Amino acid sequence: MRIALVGTGRRPIPPTGYGGIERTVAELGNALRSEGQTVDIVNQYLPDRYTTGWAFERHLPGLLTGSHPDIVHVHTGRAGWVLGRNRIPYVYTTHTPSWTRRLRLHQSLLFERERQAVRWSDATIATTEDVLHAVEKVRRRRGPVVQIPLGVDTEKFKAKGPGEPDRVLGVGVVEPRKRWELAARAIEGTSLRLTIVGPIRDERYAHKLRELGVDLTGEVLERRLLEEYERAYLLLHPSEHETTGMVGAVAQAMAFSRPALGGPALRGLTPFAAPSNEPEAVVRYLHENVERLIRSPEMVRRVGMESRERIERDFSWRTIAKRHLELYRSVVLGRRRS
Repeated sequence: MRIALVGTGRRPIPPTGYGGIERTVAELGNALRSEGQTVDIVNQYLPDRYTTGWAFERHLPGLLTGSHPDIVHVHTGRAGWVLGRNRIPYVYTTHTPSWTRRLRLHQSLLFERERQAVRWSDATIATTEDVLHAVEKVRRRRGPVVQIPLGVDTEKFKAKGPGEPDRVLGVGVVEPRKRWELAARAIEGTSLRLTIVGPIRDERYAHKLRELGVDLTGEVLERRLLEEYERAYLLLHPSEHETTGMVGAVAQAMAFSRPALGGPALRGLTPFAAPSNEPEAVVRYLHENVERLIRSPEMVRRVGMESRERIERDFSWRTIAKRHLELYRSVVLGRRRS
């Protein structure tokens, strides 16, 4: 099967540092090739030309001309919208957290583009059960909605040692929606120090976090990211909403045998997910369980081992790639029957 995986046009694939969708496309492509498939990455990243607006998406139909893929798999609503307008069939993975948020009027109007990308797709992939239920409510859909989580490169994300007992890690963009201040408050009164790895998109918020004693690395290269996971003892992720269940950062930490703690958005992935999203409740839950873990190195070792086993079993890219192939084949078969 010939598969075209469409990137964002915003960053290189694979990314040199932070880049959630770009990393997903790169690692899914590698896993599909390992299954004997022909994979083309369609991205055409040109700094300062195709990095803003719709420049990349406008060129997308032309970039696909002549390659004749059996499946075109896109990961942004913009790409799906452009292909749908041009009557080019595609499969769509939605990555936006807005499916599970209450949107204001102007946000809802903008989100209509995302809904239209779902309507025009031959199949839509939701990465969590909550998003699955939300996407299923979109009317006049052409194709089905299935749940397939994102994967983890379990060979690359693998620990060499137990980590440093005083280091707590957070991975993700530095902006208020991630609620990193809750993680900082959760470790107050302990000997732990919080480091956050990710692009700084809100300088005022970053200043607030530094005042709380948080170390911010900014965007880093992959080698540094792996070093931070290796040094970490625990990972905290208090974000209120995560479309992917944060299989990016949280599952990578779990692949490193590091206990991961967060809010309800992580339920079903880690055993340490707070039952309530109310900020004070999240702080209390994280604080109590962080203290439990630092008092018991044996618990940290056991939870870390179980976390690694869970990721290898359910979230390795080899497992996830097989599920994608099943979907691709059903889509191709459906086209032949129609």
